[in-house]
Amino acid sequence: MGKKVCRRCAAGVSTWDSNCSECGAMNPSMSINDMIHGVIMLGLIVGAVVIFWGSDETEAVSRNQFGAAWPFTVEAGSVRCYQGAAVFRADGVSYQLNGVAGGQGYASIDPIWRDNPDLPGAKIGLGPILEIALDLCD
Repeated sequence: MGKKVCRRCAAGVSTWDSNCSECGAMNPSMSINDMIHGVIMLGLIVGAVVIFWGSDETEAVSRNQFGAAWPFTVEAGSVRCYQGAAVFRADGVSYQLNGVAGGQGYASIDPIWRDNPDLPGAKIGLGPILEIALDLCD
């Protein structure tokens, strides 16, 4: 536990004190530079959240909408697009729908990508889902 000087009255205070016992100043050992640094860091964190998560739209999609053309083994999810990365989200996991999303580290779509029952060895096309996601980028 360190000792500092209150920024308001210059009384000796502990770095753990929430108020100065002499003048009542809140956070008496915190300098103006500490406060400015804290505000800047908070702004950067909020800005990053807005840029990466708050500015994109999502659209719900489901097997009911697509019928036999539904390309996934899960019943429903949502799609979104951010800076060209098309993503399908289901059961708490975000899966890549295109190479841009793959390059950003989203999970492979393969575990939930449904086989095409009419073409052995082929998968149901992702085109309609990808189109919805990419429309959200515009």
